[in-house]
Amino acid sequence: MNSRHSGLTVSVLAAGATFITSAHGDTYTEVREYLPGSLCHALNETDAACITRGVWGVWNECSNAVTVTCPHRVVGTQSSGGTVPDFSATIKLDVFDRSGTADITCSLYMTNPTTQVIDAISNHTTGFSSNVMTINLTPNGVHDDNMTTFATIQCSIPGFVPGIGYSHIAAIRTAEGLEVVGP
Repeated sequence: MNSRHSGLTVSVLAAGATFITSAHGDTYTEVREYLPGSLCHALNETDAACITRGVWGVWNECSNAVTVTCPHRVVGTQSSGGTVPDFSATIKLDVFDRSGTADITCSLYMTNPTTQVIDAISNHTTGFSSNVMTINLTPNGVHDDNMTTFATIQCSIPGFVPGIGYSHIAAIRTAEGLEVVGP
């Protein structure tokens, strides 16, 4: 199926992949990434001794808060027509905050390939719940032209609460984005 919008040709394949071709001949593919929280890892040895990874993501087994980092990539390359894909796609973290005294707090750092921070934003849970909560991290659309922009996420996970449970990061999702696949 093909359709045209503002000089773009949008093709949806049977497998669900979406390809967008600009009037300049650049082709983008829609990117929707889902990463399990179990890919997150501790920033130091002390925190590493407290975290566990498994089918429920990454969780904290100690009584004190720990910090984990979760790598995530956002791709955008300047096209020959000078149009840069949008870098304002919201990254969503599915979390379980079981602490009544501390929130899960996450920060998104957008960096270029030389690890220079070009954008940073933070957000946190509000309160606690036995149900999944979502932390939304929306970049400001900052990017480096002709470079891949990387997103690193760092989260503070509150400690274990006896009788209530573990706070944990279950998944990281990119709501949307575009990746250049060729002219």
